[in-house]
Amino acid sequence: MKKLVYILFLICNALSAQHGDNGPVKAFPSAWGGGSVSTGGRGGVLIIVTTLDGTVGLTSHTNTQGETYYTGGLRAAWSFNGARYIIFNVSGNIPISSDMTATRRDNMTIFGHSAPQGGITITGDNPQLTDSDNLTIRYLRSRNGSQVGNPISDDQSTYGFKVNGGDNIIFDHVSASWGGDKAILMGTNLEYSQNNHTIQRSLLSDSHTYLQMSNQNAVNFPNHQNPTFVLNMLARGSNRTPNIGGTDGYVLVKNNVIQTNGTKFGVIQWSDNAYVNWTDNYYKIPSGSTETNEFQRQCCNKYTTESFYDLRLYTQRNVYQNTNGFILDGSETGKDSNAPIWTYRLGGISDNTPIDTNLLVATENTGTIPNLPPSRNAYEAYDTVTADVGANLYMDEDGYLQSYQDSWDTDCINGVLNNTMAQHGYSDNWILPSIPNNTHGGSYDTDNDGMADAWEIREFGDLDEGYGGDFDGDGYENIEEFFFTQEDLDASGVTPTNECPVVVSTAGSSLTLDTGDTYTEAGGTWTDAEDGSGAATVGGDTVNTSVAGTYVVTYSYTDMDGCTDTATLTVVVSDPSTIPATGVSIAPSDTSLDVGQTVDLTETYAPT
Repeated sequence: MKKLVYILFLICNALSAQHGDNGPVKAFPSAWGGGSVSTGGRGGVLIIVTTLDGTVGLTSHTNTQGETYYTGGLRAAWSFNGARYIIFNVSGNIPISSDMTATRRDNMTIFGHSAPQGGITITGDNPQLTDSDNLTIRYLRSRNGSQVGNPISDDQSTYGFKVNGGDNIIFDHVSASWGGDKAILMGTNLEYSQNNHTIQRSLLSDSHTYLQMSNQNAVNFPNHQNPTFVLNMLARGSNRTPNIGGTDGYVLVKNNVIQTNGTKFGVIQWSDNAYVNWTDNYYKIPSGSTETNEFQRQCCNKYTTESFYDLRLYTQRNVYQNTNGFILDGSETGKDSNAPIWTYRLGGISDNTPIDTNLLVATENTGTIPNLPPSRNAYEAYDTVTADVGANLYMDEDGYLQSYQDSWDTDCINGVLNNTMAQHGYSDNWILPSIPNNTHGGSYDTDNDGMADAWEIREFGDLDEGYGGDFDGDGYENIEEFFFTQEDLDASGVTPTNECPVVVSTAGSSLTLDTGDTYTEAGGTWTDAEDGSGAATVGGDTVNTSVAGTYVVTYSYTDMDGCTDTATLTVVVSDPSTIPATGVSIAPSDTSLDVGQTVDLTETYAPT
């Protein structure tokens, strides 16, 4: 692990120069697209979820720094009226028996990776947010499962996550599954503003369909700007990969890994005059299917009969692989290069009619979407997404983020890698993974500011800082920085440094034995500012006390950043019966005796 060195000017300059940021800091440094402008719970209170019983209310406390914090259950934290950070002191499944709703409850950040090993899974019904602005949700799982059927029907009411409007919303590293309608719905036909939405690094699986980020009410189109879907995995499912639109603005669908056996893939919906970048995605189809993405014109739907019909679709460098090979291999560039994977749907034109290439544009649309992600081709996206997607981190007792992925997500990722797809859409298959139920220990956060004491000592030198401070003055509050991931640090331009371990031989540096003596391996220990401490790896010579000689035993440890330290113990084994001598002295060396007297002589050997 790395010791973080936060340098204000470096962070700000790197953000500005590399990603074109302006104004306030992003939701977190690795946030991309429309939702990256969310301020989440910044400036609000801390709520610590201390139980898996979602019905428990909140209790107010004051921490060592004089800040207010609350403890209790998730439902009350979810619907809390005010800016808040939500963290977890426990791990496990949180059952909800009815919709967990929050209406006009702005300014929330959920750090799901605050939980100990196992993380958090919401199950049993909809986690729902309505007309709420500035929402940042990270590293959280939702496995609804309330719809029953083999196969399930399109119930249009159950979801992994449901978002009915609201501005500035980002889901990062969430896992969503078992929705009777969709894994995630982020959009509404109600006349709510719904600008700046992002779903990124998330794993959507096994629901009736995957995702809808659109609305179908033309009155809302000017208030649905900058939907962004990047670096996600869709696995074990079909259709809506994603459905996105209901806008007259800019849309970004990029660098996703898409597994589907549906009768249609992604759909641009009711966005006849939108600017859409749909590029560098990797479609991995576990059959010989050649189904397509579709453009569903606004014309002739139930809300209007008018058609603007001025779509500007940039679609290049997508990879389309089925079991027969590659339809597109990612090398195809040029205005019409990816036209084979696009057709029409509804809107007054027969389904499966090839798209009019006059709607395709040769250069990427540039516009209002903020904080565009780093450039990756489809193969690079495939590698990074299959390695890092879904709710896959937890916080250990020393304040370090560690990896954990539940068995459902692991199976989905392996299915994509192996190009196989298990049966989906059958509720009998929805067996909730058993995940560890843990609680952070009493010494983890003694000052109740939501940050591990060990991390505070490493970063601040003491426990004086509170969760709402800004120790380094970069615009992120202390608790936000505590939950920064390595991806956040890489994106922010922070240069981490590493302190190498120190290894010590328990027996010292040298030891002398006679042949026949017993040698007991005392071992060695290592300490490391970032990794902690432990027993060193023993190597070098094997000490054989039946054979005289010099033996060198080594003790080593390599830290998580690749730095190695080694200590040695030199063991000399000697044979007393073969000790050479440089001379003999006799005492006394001279004497006078009378006849008949005797003298005792003492011989002394001087060994080399």
